[in-house]
Amino acid sequence: MADRKEKIILLIIFLLVLTLRLSFTLTQANFSDDVSYQNIDQVKSIMETGHPSSYYMSEGKIFMTSAPLFYYILSFFSIIIPINLVAKILPQIFAASLSIIIYFLSMKITRNKKVSYLNALIGGTIPIFLKSTTNTVSVSTFAIPLFFLALYFLLDINNNKRSAYIFLALAILLTLTSSISIILVLSLLSYIILIKSTHLKNDSKELEITLFTSFIVIWFTAILFKNIFLFHGYNTIWQNTPAQILQIYFSEINFLEAIYAIGIIPFIAGISVIYQYLINRQKRSIYLFSSVIILSFALMWFRLVKSVTALTILGISLIIISSQAYLDISKSFLNTKAPAKKTILIILTIFLILASLIPSFIHIQQASENAFNQKEMNALEWIKAKTPEGAVIASMYNEGHIIKSVAEREVLLNQNFLLFSDAQQRLNAQSQIFSAKFATNALRETTKYNVKYIYFSQKAKDYFEINSIHYINNECFDQVYNDEIIIYKVKCVI
Repeated sequence: MADRKEKIILLIIFLLVLTLRLSFTLTQANFSDDVSYQNIDQVKSIMETGHPSSYYMSEGKIFMTSAPLFYYILSFFSIIIPINLVAKILPQIFAASLSIIIYFLSMKITRNKKVSYLNALIGGTIPIFLKSTTNTVSVSTFAIPLFFLALYFLLDINNNKRSAYIFLALAILLTLTSSISIILVLSLLSYIILIKSTHLKNDSKELEITLFTSFIVIWFTAILFKNIFLFHGYNTIWQNTPAQILQIYFSEINFLEAIYAIGIIPFIAGISVIYQYLINRQKRSIYLFSSVIILSFALMWFRLVKSVTALTILGISLIIISSQAYLDISKSFLNTKAPAKKTILIILTIFLILASLIPSFIHIQQASENAFNQKEMNALEWIKAKTPEGAVIASMYNEGHIIKSVAEREVLLNQNFLLFSDAQQRLNAQSQIFSAKFATNALRETTKYNVKYIYFSQKAKDYFEINSIHYINNECFDQVYNDEIIIYKVKCVI
């Protein structure tokens, strides 16, 4: 049980991480990604109808395209607090709690409070997690802490009988929150295989709870997503994402950027621990996180999980086991005859903290710069006020949710590709509408999908590497709005 001093220090670390997140989140009027607006719509839908907006009916069946728990939690707090305030603050509180979880996991490995405090601060500000979740309404802010909290109770099952039940409950909650529950299951199975391949004694409790949890998670997942899996088939694994966009998801981060996004020192320290403890030493907790790291890397390599998600789990796991490297190095250094050993160790610790925090500030600044600006919001308000209800808007796929949420209009395509049986064809139509040389090619697609307006933004310019739409001087297209965002009305059909 944590003592008073320990609780105070952990509270300070948590508040530091939360303050860092909120200082960027609360200073932005709009969110940094399009999916945040879909998630807010999910919450609004729950408050109005009792179920998220990502559910849809077909042939009398309910199709679930996402696990709902995160949205229900936000909707519960939105009963007493304005939804915009809940969306800004609550996900950041969830994300900041990761620092506390990392502390207790590091304590499981090292039994050293000072090293664990250091790791809590470094892990709570890991650059890739900060960038992907600051100023967003992201399911990952809840799912990632839940993932690692479950691992903590798995490591604790021999110390406390209740830990097994808590672990199972957390695994079920994770299944109801995010598909990363499958990563948890596969990591646990990899861990069992790794244990059996070494001379470590097999723990019967651990084996039983791992196999039972794996069965429960797979069963729950099958129940939740059975209909959508039957509808889309194996494409459900990739969330029915078109091939071109999958390529973008997996080319966003190269090897050097990945190391930088995790932190160069935790990366090197974590890899060294894996090598030492898998080859020369044996420690169950190190084996567990080594399994998570290897599995996350494999899933990313085979393009089964988005790079950002896999690298976040991989990076946090590396940070957790790097605590063992910090402990080993500090013990070895203190046993030398070097002068002013403690002073040098303090200086090295400060350097480690700065080396971890500087990339974090850079990444979090990039996240805030990606926020939708006021001119974009003005254009969306214009669409809402000046276009007929039911009008279909052609935009970039990563602007579809914000158009649906703010302008309250249907879109050609958005990032919830599971909602579309023809996502690939719609992406091809989007490409024709923005990059075709001739009006007839674009009109063929606008007619097919009943598109009435074209939303031409900086995102479209950057993606297609154009400054204007080539065919737009044709009499079939009228420019009806121009203020950084250009909106065209489609007048003709084919």
